[in-house]
Amino acid sequence: MKNLWNNSLIGLGIAFALLGLSTTATAQSNYGAQNAFVTVYEDCNFNGTARNVPIGEYRSLKTIRFANDRMSSIKVPPGLTVVIYEDDNYGGAYATIDRDITCFDRQWDNTVSSLRVLADNNNNRGDRNDRRRDNQQRNNQPRNDTVTTSNEPSRRIQSECFTFKAYTNGGNGSLRFHGKGDLYRFDRKAASSRICHNGSLTMEIGKTERATNVIVELDGKRYRFASNEQQDELKNSWYRKYVRLSVGR
Repeated sequence: MKNLWNNSLIGLGIAFALLGLSTTATAQSNYGAQNAFVTVYEDCNFNGTARNVPIGEYRSLKTIRFANDRMSSIKVPPGLTVVIYEDDNYGGAYATIDRDITCFDRQWDNTVSSLRVLADNNNNRGDRNDRRRDNQQRNNQPRNDTVTTSNEPSRRIQSECFTFKAYTNGGNGSLRFHGKGDLYRFDRKAASSRICHNGSLTMEIGKTERATNVIVELDGKRYRFASNEQQDELKNSWYRKYVRLSVGR
């Protein structure tokens, strides 16, 4: 009788233990499901206005009641990946993030206008779609040269690798070489980098104010998007000028 009682107690203890494990597992599972979101912040170091953003696609940050071009930091939990875009509707430059960023660099700070939040098992599909979309954007880039001003020399660049330096007289400026991915933002403080290419290359010079004078020093030559010069395109509040380059021999 005593052994039967002991066996009953042992069996009851095991049952409660299994129930506890089941409850814990369920709680952990629910926790993961309830926290399948990233958090975006207006300021660096996860400060300022914040929004939790669940898995999904957001053509504009305004759809989550967050201003475009105001994001400075982001928290990305394990299991999620974020693709951020410069423009609305997943346009412009983009980057993939799979970790917390305490403060975006100068290229991305106050730049993001749309994003996608992906579960890890969707990453490959998302990357393929992004590459396909990027290729379509490259194929649709303007092919006509802009009017050369008296301050612009020849657009031919002999060397396949060249260094540029871009700056303004005080306003906001941007520079992008189509097909190269990187977007450079600058003001009086210059941005510079080295580019390698062979063949035709479109240089996009941008500014937020028509009165701003943008200067690009490239391979010993100087290109300008002069104050009040006619732009080729006005998109997302940026005046844009396209310069066609011929790189290499």
